[in-house]
Amino acid sequence: MRMRIFAGLMVAVWWWVGPIQVLAGVHCSAETYAALPCQWSGFLNDWRTLRTIAVPDRTAGLAGSPVGSSERRRLYQQRVERLEDRRKQGQLSADEWADLGAYYLRLGEVHRAAEVLQQAYQRHPHHFAVVANLGTAWQRLGNLERSAALLEQAVSLAPPRWRRFEEYHWRLVQQRLKSNNAGQLMLDDLFGVHYGQLNGSYEPGRLPPEQRQRLPEDALAIVQQLVLWLPEDVALVWQLAELAAVYGDLKTAGLLFDWLVTAAAVASPEVRARRQIVRQRLQEMANKPGSPAGHANHPPIAFRSRRALLGSQFDASSLPPVRGDDVNPLPWGLLLDTHLDQRLRPTFPQRLQDLNGHLVSITGFLQPLGEEIEGRLFMLLEYPVSCWYCEMPEPTGIVLVEIAEGKTAAWQPHLVKVVGRLRLNASDPEDFLFQIKNATITAPD
Repeated sequence: MRMRIFAGLMVAVWWWVGPIQVLAGVHCSAETYAALPCQWSGFLNDWRTLRTIAVPDRTAGLAGSPVGSSERRRLYQQRVERLEDRRKQGQLSADEWADLGAYYLRLGEVHRAAEVLQQAYQRHPHHFAVVANLGTAWQRLGNLERSAALLEQAVSLAPPRWRRFEEYHWRLVQQRLKSNNAGQLMLDDLFGVHYGQLNGSYEPGRLPPEQRQRLPEDALAIVQQLVLWLPEDVALVWQLAELAAVYGDLKTAGLLFDWLVTAAAVASPEVRARRQIVRQRLQEMANKPGSPAGHANHPPIAFRSRRALLGSQFDASSLPPVRGDDVNPLPWGLLLDTHLDQRLRPTFPQRLQDLNGHLVSITGFLQPLGEEIEGRLFMLLEYPVSCWYCEMPEPTGIVLVEIAEGKTAAWQPHLVKVVGRLRLNASDPEDFLFQIKNATITAPD
């Protein structure tokens, strides 16, 4: 009934490190990162979050529907409005100019970002975040010459902690500028390594000794950072898939190749062929329990954090008091503030505890628990999932929805509103943390 196997798939606990502010690539004061490399499941969720910011809500045409399903997208839109007001009044600081351009980049308004950041550059030509963001904007617009020149400057301005990441960003753009591949997808030669090539054939994760020595110890951290700065860059995702195989994780490599082919619709014959080979290896592993996940010719990666993107706590002060005789709003940010300890025991924020047992209302996207698209039980997610295995939400990002006894509902592909009685699960680690009982599913107001 509860799909308890999902708990084993979705929940694992790793140690946390302190947050650090990203000051390069796409500088944005609203984005705080942990030290990289990040554990795979946390990275995949945060990568997806950054990709989703630029995607307007699918139901934006419905009367009364929100502009976007992403709370972070709405936050960025609000900050753009505030900063634009300050810009009209001539009150923007250099950091705020950089932020405004970064928000436009994340929201997918790249031409607007370049316009804003060019003005900022004229006023603050030696401000690191302004220069780095403008270099990224020109890269996104396809002007690699301007991008390379600005990123070279960003390297010289970068604080020591971020200089190495900026150097590889600059190297990436330089290589693409020289390659002149006319739009053909190619694997960037960031580290002088030919992944998986052995006697002219492809062996996922296999590196000859001389190739292995070229791969720097921080290669995964570098590529993860580049992907977080440029979350829609399919060539970087391909690079990440190859690195996952090198570090012995063919499953993650397979998920990334699956995303490239199914979600990003990459038509490259080489990518599709490599995907098939990785899938074959995974099938062989499944048929032979206990077989290694990949070639053990490289030390296992030492992850430095569980999540890459560290969000600030949800501010519940603006919400109305909890009412026992009315339907109370249930924001996703409140659910995501739930903390799981090493034994998977949850600590719910006080506002969530106050809502326990009361009627609540939440919007999201339905996910069937099985193959049937009509039934009494669904999962509710903040964002629609195109590939469940490579975009799997955290346990705090899933709500179990249970329709009233004797009734059923049909799965819907668009944003829905769920109203029901909230039940918090604090004792059973194999069950869903959040459950809405006697639920009704309707279109958003």
